[in-house]
Amino acid sequence: MTRRKKLKVLMVTDAYYPYPSGVSEYVHYLSNTIRSFGHEVDIVATSFGCSQDTKYEAIRIGRVLYVRLNESYATMPVGFDVPAKMKYLIQGCDYDIIHLNGPIFPNLSYFALKYSNVRTISTFHSSSEKVNGFGRDFFIKIFGNVNSKIDVRIAVSKQAQRTHEMYIPGEYHVVPLGIDVGRFTPHGTKCTGIGKNSILFVGRLDPRKGLIRLLRAFAAVRREMPEANLFVVGSGSAYHKYIRIAYDYDLSDAVFFAGSVSASRLPEYFRSATVYTSPATGGESFGLVLLEAMASGVPVVASRIAGYDEVIEHGHNGLMVDTDDPAAYAACLLKVLRNAKLRRRLASQGLNDVMTKYRWDIVGRSIERFYYG
Repeated sequence: MTRRKKLKVLMVTDAYYPYPSGVSEYVHYLSNTIRSFGHEVDIVATSFGCSQDTKYEAIRIGRVLYVRLNESYATMPVGFDVPAKMKYLIQGCDYDIIHLNGPIFPNLSYFALKYSNVRTISTFHSSSEKVNGFGRDFFIKIFGNVNSKIDVRIAVSKQAQRTHEMYIPGEYHVVPLGIDVGRFTPHGTKCTGIGKNSILFVGRLDPRKGLIRLLRAFAAVRREMPEANLFVVGSGSAYHKYIRIAYDYDLSDAVFFAGSVSASRLPEYFRSATVYTSPATGGESFGLVLLEAMASGVPVVASRIAGYDEVIEHGHNGLMVDTDDPAAYAACLLKVLRNAKLRRRLASQGLNDVMTKYRWDIVGRSIERFYYG
């Protein structure tokens, strides 16, 4: 058997720690997985202008700019020297592979692609349910000569592929996100204070994550099950707004806002909950948080939206519901809270799917094969 060459890889991203996002998680865990295979990986990312930048090993180019997009925020680099620094980095180091994350002008991946002269892989993460081809011809005309340099296009889901292939045409390979099953596991320390009949929400507190839908449904849950509690993990500009809404719904004694929690404590919240739920309104390419709950051995109730339907098979490893219908959403949550047999079955199937399809060593090997052509 021929021994394969060990590779030097440059992983390029705008979003990275300390910024909390699915892309940050992807870059961190994929980079560590590729290193575990014996390769060398450098990460280049934007600077978030805080002391925590130095806590995470990465080459920083440009300062972050938050751009309102898809009822959330995208990150882009700011700095007149961004193109020159990226060109210097790529031409000054002997990389075998450049792995981009969604090269769209003017992000770091775009400039890395522009100056790349080696095998270039790109992962596409973002998703939209409103793709209509507007501006497609203009986009291809302006950026086609750069985007044609991509050797391999990877989409994290079919929904992500549909979102991008109209503007960046070519062959796509769907490779899902991975999950660290050593970190997210049913076994380990649990949070004190989170007990029976507890519902967990984890996510940024922006409109797209749908917390307002959950609060409406939870008001109905409490009328049927007064002992139920809701734990909200996450922060954002609407944090205090949601606290006021919970108070207005007379839920202040049953909804607990934990704010941002450390990476080490987050798994404790998952494995302590009776049920995890995500009421996201759309624009989800995959749903990493669903995997985190499944790996933690917790049954999942999720919005019936594109992206999530590629992770959750209704009735098999979770339940999907129209979360914009408070009565239907509440009924689904109560069904899981009241039925221990159903909870065990959903949790068991979810954990089995994680262990057979979504472990990082499995996902990493799927991606590594594209590095070799």
